[in-house]
Amino acid sequence: EDCNNLTGITIPFGVTDINYYAFAWCEQLFSITIPANVEILGQLAFYNSNIKEITFQTSKLTHIGDGAFLECDELTGIDIPSSVINIGDSVFRGCTKLQRIYIANNQNYWLGSACLFFHDYDANKATLVAYPAGITTQNVSFFVHPDLNIGWAAFWDCDYIVDVEISFIRSIEQMNFCYCDELMSIDLDDVKYFANDVI
Repeated sequence: EDCNNLTGITIPFGVTDINYYAFAWCEQLFSITIPANVEILGQLAFYNSNIKEITFQTSKLTHIGDGAFLECDELTGIDIPSSVINIGDSVFRGCTKLQRIYIANNQNYWLGSACLFFHDYDANKATLVAYPAGITTQNVSFFVHPDLNIGWAAFWDCDYIVDVEISFIRSIEQMNFCYCDELMSIDLDDVKYFANDVI
Protein backbone atom coordinates (compact mmCIF):
# COMPACT_ATOMS: atom_id res chain seq x y z
CA GLU A 1 0.00 0.00 0.00
CA ASP A 2 1.15 3.55 -0.83
CA CYS A 3 4.40 2.37 -2.47
CA ASN A 4 4.91 5.43 -4.63
CA ASN A 5 8.18 4.21 -6.13
CA LEU A 6 7.21 0.60 -6.80
CA THR A 7 7.56 -0.06 -10.55
CA GLY A 8 7.33 -3.86 -10.66
CA ILE A 9 6.69 -6.90 -8.52
CA THR A 10 6.76 -10.67 -8.94
CA ILE A 11 4.03 -12.31 -6.88
CA PRO A 12 5.15 -15.77 -5.65
CA PHE A 13 3.32 -18.71 -7.19
CA GLY A 14 2.14 -19.94 -3.78
CA VAL A 15 0.12 -16.79 -3.01
CA THR A 16 -3.63 -17.49 -2.93
CA ASP A 17 -5.05 -14.18 -1.62
CA ILE A 18 -4.21 -10.60 -2.52
CA ASN A 19 -5.54 -8.65 0.44
CA TYR A 20 -7.22 -5.27 0.98
CA TYR A 21 -5.27 -2.26 -0.32
CA ALA A 22 -2.35 -4.51 -1.35
CA PHE A 23 -1.33 -2.24 -4.25
CA ALA A 24 -3.39 0.85 -3.47
CA TRP A 25 -1.83 4.22 -4.33
CA CYS A 26 1.05 2.58 -6.22
CA GLU A 27 1.59 5.46 -8.61
CA GLN A 28 4.46 3.92 -10.60
CA LEU A 29 3.06 0.39 -10.92
CA PHE A 30 1.70 0.24 -14.46
CA SER A 31 1.40 -3.50 -15.10
CA ILE A 32 1.15 -6.68 -13.08
CA THR A 33 0.72 -10.42 -13.62
CA ILE A 34 -1.51 -12.33 -11.21
CA PRO A 35 -0.25 -15.91 -10.82
CA ALA A 36 -2.49 -18.90 -11.42
CA ASN A 37 -2.88 -19.89 -7.76
CA VAL A 38 -4.49 -16.61 -6.65
CA GLU A 39 -8.11 -17.30 -5.70
CA ILE A 40 -9.18 -13.98 -4.15
CA LEU A 41 -8.46 -10.43 -5.25
CA GLY A 42 -9.40 -8.44 -2.16
CA GLN A 43 -11.36 -5.26 -1.71
CA LEU A 44 -9.66 -2.13 -3.00
CA ALA A 45 -6.60 -4.18 -3.98
CA PHE A 46 -5.51 -1.66 -6.64
CA TYR A 47 -7.42 1.36 -5.37
CA ASN A 48 -6.24 4.61 -6.93
CA SER A 49 -3.18 3.02 -8.52
CA ASN A 50 -1.96 3.81 -12.03
CA ILE A 51 -2.25 0.24 -13.25
CA LYS A 52 -2.70 0.14 -17.02
CA GLU A 53 -2.48 -3.58 -17.70
CA ILE A 54 -3.30 -6.60 -15.56
CA THR A 55 -2.67 -10.15 -16.77
CA PHE A 56 -4.21 -13.22 -15.17
CA GLN A 57 -2.34 -16.45 -15.78
CA THR A 58 -4.43 -19.61 -16.28
CA SER A 59 -6.41 -18.97 -13.21
CA LYS A 60 -8.08 -20.28 -10.06
CA LEU A 61 -9.42 -16.81 -9.31
CA THR A 62 -13.00 -16.96 -8.02
CA HIS A 63 -13.62 -13.63 -6.24
CA ILE A 64 -12.89 -10.01 -7.12
CA GLY A 65 -13.63 -7.85 -4.10
CA ASP A 66 -15.54 -4.58 -3.84
CA GLY A 67 -13.69 -1.70 -5.46
CA ALA A 68 -10.73 -3.85 -6.48
CA PHE A 69 -9.90 -1.39 -9.30
CA LEU A 70 -11.68 1.64 -7.87
CA GLU A 71 -10.33 4.90 -9.32
CA CYS A 72 -7.77 3.15 -11.53
CA ASP A 73 -8.10 5.87 -14.12
CA GLU A 74 -5.33 4.54 -16.40
CA LEU A 75 -6.86 1.08 -16.88
CA THR A 76 -8.13 0.73 -20.46
CA GLY A 77 -9.12 -2.95 -20.65
CA ILE A 78 -9.32 -6.15 -18.66
CA ASP A 79 -9.75 -9.87 -19.41
CA ILE A 80 -11.49 -11.49 -16.44
CA PRO A 81 -10.78 -15.21 -15.99
CA SER A 82 -13.72 -17.51 -16.67
CA SER A 83 -13.20 -19.07 -13.21
CA VAL A 84 -14.58 -15.95 -11.47
CA ILE A 85 -17.93 -16.54 -9.73
CA ASN A 86 -18.26 -13.29 -7.79
CA ILE A 87 -17.47 -9.69 -8.68
CA GLY A 88 -18.10 -7.13 -5.96
CA ASP A 89 -19.64 -3.67 -6.09
CA SER A 90 -17.89 -0.69 -7.69
CA VAL A 91 -15.04 -2.83 -9.02
CA PHE A 92 -14.53 -0.50 -11.99
CA ARG A 93 -15.96 2.72 -10.55
CA GLY A 94 -13.88 5.71 -11.53
CA CYS A 95 -11.97 3.82 -14.26
CA THR A 96 -12.51 6.69 -16.65
CA LYS A 97 -10.40 5.26 -19.50
CA LEU A 98 -11.82 1.74 -19.35
CA GLN A 99 -13.17 0.78 -22.78
CA ARG A 100 -13.16 -3.00 -22.72
CA ILE A 101 -14.22 -5.69 -20.25
CA TYR A 102 -13.95 -9.30 -21.41
CA ILE A 103 -14.96 -12.56 -19.76
CA ALA A 104 -15.39 -15.87 -21.59
CA ASN A 105 -17.22 -19.13 -20.92
CA ASN A 106 -18.70 -18.10 -17.59
CA GLN A 107 -22.05 -19.36 -16.30
CA ASN A 108 -22.69 -16.33 -14.05
CA TYR A 109 -21.32 -13.38 -16.01
CA TRP A 110 -21.68 -12.35 -19.61
CA LEU A 111 -21.15 -9.34 -21.86
CA GLY A 112 -23.69 -7.37 -23.84
CA SER A 113 -23.37 -3.99 -25.54
CA ALA A 114 -19.90 -3.72 -23.94
CA CYS A 115 -21.47 -4.04 -20.46
CA LEU A 116 -20.72 -6.68 -17.83
CA PHE A 117 -23.83 -8.52 -16.56
CA PHE A 118 -24.43 -10.97 -13.73
CA HIS A 119 -27.19 -13.59 -13.73
CA ASP A 120 -28.63 -14.45 -10.31
CA TYR A 121 -30.35 -17.76 -10.99
CA ASP A 122 -31.87 -17.97 -7.49
CA ALA A 123 -33.58 -14.59 -7.79
CA ASN A 124 -34.22 -15.02 -11.51
CA LYS A 125 -32.80 -11.64 -12.41
CA ALA A 126 -29.88 -10.14 -14.28
CA THR A 127 -27.79 -7.22 -13.04
CA LEU A 128 -25.78 -4.76 -15.08
CA VAL A 129 -22.55 -4.66 -13.09
CA ALA A 130 -20.50 -2.15 -15.04
CA TYR A 131 -20.61 0.05 -18.10
CA PRO A 132 -17.05 0.95 -19.20
CA ALA A 133 -16.68 4.66 -18.54
CA GLY A 134 -14.18 5.15 -21.36
CA ILE A 135 -16.62 4.19 -24.11
CA THR A 136 -17.35 7.25 -26.24
CA THR A 137 -20.93 6.34 -27.15
CA GLN A 138 -23.23 9.25 -26.33
CA ASN A 139 -26.58 7.44 -26.34
CA VAL A 140 -27.39 4.43 -24.14
CA SER A 141 -30.61 2.40 -24.35
CA PHE A 142 -31.96 -0.63 -22.50
CA PHE A 143 -35.36 -2.01 -23.55
CA VAL A 144 -37.72 -4.79 -22.53
CA HIS A 145 -35.64 -6.62 -19.96
CA PRO A 146 -38.23 -7.31 -17.25
CA ASP A 147 -35.70 -9.14 -15.07
CA LEU A 148 -32.88 -6.63 -15.48
CA ASN A 149 -31.52 -4.68 -12.53
CA ILE A 150 -29.08 -1.84 -13.14
CA GLY A 151 -26.66 -2.27 -10.26
CA TRP A 152 -25.13 0.22 -7.87
CA ALA A 153 -23.04 2.92 -9.61
CA ALA A 154 -22.97 1.02 -12.92
CA PHE A 155 -22.62 4.24 -14.95
CA TRP A 156 -20.52 6.24 -12.46
CA ASP A 157 -18.14 8.71 -14.15
CA CYS A 158 -19.36 7.96 -17.70
CA ASP A 159 -18.50 11.39 -19.03
CA TYR A 160 -19.33 10.62 -22.66
CA ILE A 161 -22.99 9.71 -22.14
CA VAL A 162 -25.40 12.46 -23.17
CA ASP A 163 -28.77 10.67 -23.39
CA VAL A 164 -30.09 7.59 -21.59
CA GLU A 165 -33.31 5.72 -22.42
CA ILE A 166 -34.41 2.85 -20.16
CA SER A 167 -37.67 0.93 -20.51
CA PHE A 168 -39.36 -2.12 -18.99
CA ILE A 169 -36.71 -3.20 -16.50
CA ARG A 170 -36.91 -4.32 -12.89
CA SER A 171 -34.90 -1.68 -11.00
CA ILE A 172 -32.24 1.00 -10.97
CA GLU A 173 -29.99 1.15 -7.91
CA GLN A 174 -28.31 4.12 -6.24
CA MET A 175 -25.57 6.40 -7.54
CA ASN A 176 -25.91 5.23 -11.12
CA PHE A 177 -25.32 8.44 -13.01
CA CYS A 178 -23.09 10.32 -10.58
CA TYR A 179 -20.36 12.37 -12.25
CA CYS A 180 -21.76 11.82 -15.74
CA ASP A 181 -20.83 15.40 -16.55
CA GLU A 182 -22.23 15.51 -20.09
CA LEU A 183 -25.54 13.80 -19.31
CA MET A 184 -28.45 15.92 -20.50
CA SER A 185 -31.49 13.61 -20.43
CA ILE A 186 -32.74 10.37 -18.85
CA ASP A 187 -35.94 8.87 -20.25
CA LEU A 188 -37.46 6.17 -18.02
CA ASP A 189 -40.53 4.10 -18.85
CA ASP A 190 -42.05 1.34 -16.71
CA VAL A 191 -39.18 0.85 -14.26
CA LYS A 192 -40.56 -1.08 -11.28
CA TYR A 193 -38.11 0.23 -8.67
CA PHE A 194 -36.17 3.47 -8.75
CA ALA A 195 -33.74 4.05 -5.86
CA ASN A 196 -33.03 7.37 -4.18
CA ASP A 197 -29.88 9.19 -5.24
CA VAL A 198 -29.70 7.63 -8.69
CA ILE A 199 -28.12 10.82 -9.99
